[in-house]
Amino acid sequence: MERQKAPLALSDDALQALEEKRLSLTIRAMTLKNHAIWSREDDEGWPIYEDDGEWFRVDPPYGPVGSYLWVREQYRVTDSGEVEYRRDLDPDKTSPNNSWSPIVTMPEKYARYRLKITGYDFRKGVQEITTEEMKAMGFGGLTPRKTFLAYWNMRYRSKLLRWQSNPAVWIARFTVQRRKNKKKESAPPSNTDIQY
Repeated sequence: MERQKAPLALSDDALQALEEKRLSLTIRAMTLKNHAIWSREDDEGWPIYEDDGEWFRVDPPYGPVGSYLWVREQYRVTDSGEVEYRRDLDPDKTSPNNSWSPIVTMPEKYARYRLKITGYDFRKGVQEITTEEMKAMGFGGLTPRKTFLAYWNMRYRSKLLRWQSNPAVWIARFTVQRRKNKKKESAPPSNTDIQY
């Protein structure tokens, strides 16, 4: 399986945790397709399935170790070609939303954070996640479990993937790489590699 790269949108709380170096995990539900084929775990606790008499490991969601996620956030490109980030200039979100580009539109070339996957943990159910793990995913405060539960049910609307259904999940561990230039950033040409 080849290394991959994929976008990841983070909540404001998770972005703050990332900047404060408190974010080291992210979580994703096992897909319904993989739920359907998953039979059991191997000796290392990895989910496996049988196909024509042979056993195979279920692929993790973000690609193998060494793959990376680039972090999307609200941004805009000025008339002079500089990239600005809402989190830096408008953390309280007092400016109109339409003056910022939506998170989902951010291309990789404007991302200032990259998360390099260093490993995965598999859990048979999301309810096995510990409070410490929730904190490492950016859910802090006095009630990280309650905050995480609300986030989970907002993100996963399918009844089969909701908290109450206790779906199997992947926890991805990562290291954070930050783009060398900060805040106002001249937009690089689309064919330029970003230096982290």
